[in-house]
Amino acid sequence: MNKTEAFIKESDVSLIAVVKQGKSEKRYSIEIDKSVKQSLREVMVSVLSNFYPLKEATLYEPSEKYGSKEKLYYPLDETGMHRISNIVNEGLLDECDNLLDHLDSIIFYYCKFIKNGKSIIAFKKSRQFKSIIRSKGVLIQWLDDSMTTFTGKVFQLDKDFDFFVVGKNCYITNPTSFEHTAQLNEEIMKHAKKKVSIIKKHVPFIDTDIIEDVVSQSPRAARTIAAIISRGDHIDLSEKKVIANAKAGNIQLEKVSGKLRPADSDRQNFINLINRRIYSQDFKNVAEKEVYLAKSRERLKK
Repeated sequence: MNKTEAFIKESDVSLIAVVKQGKSEKRYSIEIDKSVKQSLREVMVSVLSNFYPLKEATLYEPSEKYGSKEKLYYPLDETGMHRISNIVNEGLLDECDNLLDHLDSIIFYYCKFIKNGKSIIAFKKSRQFKSIIRSKGVLIQWLDDSMTTFTGKVFQLDKDFDFFVVGKNCYITNPTSFEHTAQLNEEIMKHAKKKVSIIKKHVPFIDTDIIEDVVSQSPRAARTIAAIISRGDHIDLSEKKVIANAKAGNIQLEKVSGKLRPADSDRQNFINLINRRIYSQDFKNVAEKEVYLAKSRERLKK
């Protein structure tokens, strides 16, 4: 057993539901008994045992496409993490006495595992949790040496968490649910223009007005620019090599007022190019290059 799993088994547990109320959200603390706390500990230990060691997690990049299950991490101070950071730093919350009235409005829930003032917070997009089990048959319980019909409301806990926060990092098992819960697209779009201005400062030979126009309309493009800035790939771009790689990738460029500007039909591809996602292959006897868009930026070792 690693130290993190030991921490979970010895921790106190609290459960919080995030409920949509009109255009706003409200967080409610839900009272749970010892058996539910133990069940949540077991879910968290299972998540950790499948994820561990944390240091081997791969850095999450907003521009990447991921599978349904991954082992990733993303710093809490990165762009787009405002919603999750607020939860990590929150104070006391109101308790909810009528959760059943808000079931359909639960967006996600999270559990705090707390010990000696330290905490691990695990998040789950609300699916099974907000649904009362409605069996086609009848639920039966064994009571006083006989079977009897169970007439109460039954809920099913999820078997895992989508992501969890340890220290200054968020560790991600389900990237799609993480992006939805963190509202990553919305947050990154808010900062898109600021990110483009950073590229403008370091890469004066590119017409960044065109890039700004694209990212203001496309969450995918905005996330790609955020990833480029996060990695620092923009700092050492060579104008000569950008032109050469654009030509190899069949991306049309023109110079306007001394700055490189992609054709309207190639704007997104140009962003993919500086994100190192456009590549060409030349295997044929005829003079014809094959141009592809890479799904991943995983770099091969030298």
